[in-house]
Amino acid sequence: MDGIETSAELLTVAEVAARLRVKTSWVYQHAAELGTLHVGKYLRFQWHVVLEQLGDGAIRYPHVGSPTQRRTPTLTKEDKSYGRGTE
Repeated sequence: MDGIETSAELLTVAEVAARLRVKTSWVYQHAAELGTLHVGKYLRFQWHVVLEQLGDGAIRYPHVGSPTQRRTPTLTKEDKSYGRGTE
């Protein structure tokens, strides 16, 4: 990637949502907890920070609504290693 580490790559809301398999609205609702970077009017994320935040339990869910409405994204080994390969 032209000398840029993939872990430092900035992701859009849509890219984070796709990787976590959630709606973009979920990412917007939890942007502060996921480690948002503001680039002008745009929100950007670093994947390794998102994974750290999810792994550290930084995002808590109230016990309101059905379990499917308040579901925590489940990360697989493949998701956790995404972007850490040697290219």
